[in-house]
Amino acid sequence: MKDNTDLPRSIEANLRWLPRQLGIKKQILEADIRDMAWVWEEAVGEICQPSPRAVFSILRVGTRSYLRGRGLRMGNWQGWEQHGLTESWLMMCLISYVVKESSGHTFRALRQAGLTSIEAFVESMRRHLKAKEFDILVEVRQMLGGD
Repeated sequence: MKDNTDLPRSIEANLRWLPRQLGIKKQILEADIRDMAWVWEEAVGEICQPSPRAVFSILRVGTRSYLRGRGLRMGNWQGWEQHGLTESWLMMCLISYVVKESSGHTFRALRQAGLTSIEAFVESMRRHLKAKEFDILVEVRQMLGGD
């Protein structure tokens, strides 16, 4: 992984930063985000009345699997320390993409599960997740200049 200087402060900046961290082209990352968003939608859609915790757990499993496939290991605290920021930004890209593209019948299951805006999702997670799980979302919100 490359060094974390010049951290992104917006989703657009993240879409320039994250591919460099992963060693891939921006277009590949964008295509992967679209694919992961649809897999997330399908998984959530299979659950009757998914809890916010289940929605987040599916997101976390998907992003960790993706990053592991890209060669990043997060099985211990050193791996998490080294790659946690990358995971947080990937999650934010996925959430942002779903919110942006969520209209009509697109991402219906995720919308019904409460993913209508980044703020609504974060607030929903705040109420339902354990403190350790919520740290990722707090970190992302702080990076974007929120509380």
